[in-house]
Amino acid sequence: MKMSLCRMVVVLALTGLLVACGGKATQGQQASPEPTKPPVSLSQKLFGWTSFLGKIFPKKSKPPVAVPPQLLGQIRQVNLENQFVLIDASISNAAEPGDALVSIADQKETAILRLSSLRSSTFLIADIASGTPSVGDRVYKR
Repeated sequence: MKMSLCRMVVVLALTGLLVACGGKATQGQQASPEPTKPPVSLSQKLFGWTSFLGKIFPKKSKPPVAVPPQLLGQIRQVNLENQFVLIDASISNAAEPGDALVSIADQKETAILRLSSLRSSTFLIADIASGTPSVGDRVYKR
């Protein structure tokens, strides 16, 4: 019984050696070029099925963060004949010429404005694109 157990251990050890060295070329043979694969870690072997589950049940992406509208100022004068408004700007450098602005009164949009390039130190001038703005409306950058 002991002899067969020793023989079995020797056979297993030789088999393991042959399997480990089986892919290598001997001195007279050319090794065929095989593409190299990155080594697989033990955690990838044990938990590789989790990537399969990730494909079936993908992670939800985070919803976009809401950015509050930026208050630029208040309308001080409205010229409906020439279709422009004068805005008393609390932040004059927050908007660039051509930016779309919206005027709001009583939580309702009253007009869409387009900022012009004309400006002074505390006032902005915007063209009326649509709607009917009035004096006192708050103006926000869209």
